[in-house]
Amino acid sequence: MSQRRKPRYTEKVHARRLIQMLNRGGKVCRSCPAARGFSYTSSPGELWSYWSTDMKTALHQCKVCTSFLGAEFTSIINCPCSILGEELAVKKSWEALKEKGYV
Repeated sequence: MSQRRKPRYTEKVHARRLIQMLNRGGKVCRSCPAARGFSYTSSPGELWSYWSTDMKTALHQCKVCTSFLGAEFTSIINCPCSILGEELAVKKSWEALKEKGYV
């Protein structure tokens, strides 16, 4: 029986999920593109949960997210909204999506 390779959380995956999350509307800073159902209440182990439940993998998703906006990842609690505030985080997200050719 062959083992199925787990997909990686890449910039492309992040961009697709970020677009879905932003288009949903509502309180963006209560959401996370890497979390199941975009729920910010997901524990780090549930981020992109069907891949892995280890903290190293969860931190990878956080690094992809912050670097997407050109920010430096320092801690799992330093999401773009907490670094930039909701309005600027949303604005920079759309700018990055356009700049990188995702929209």
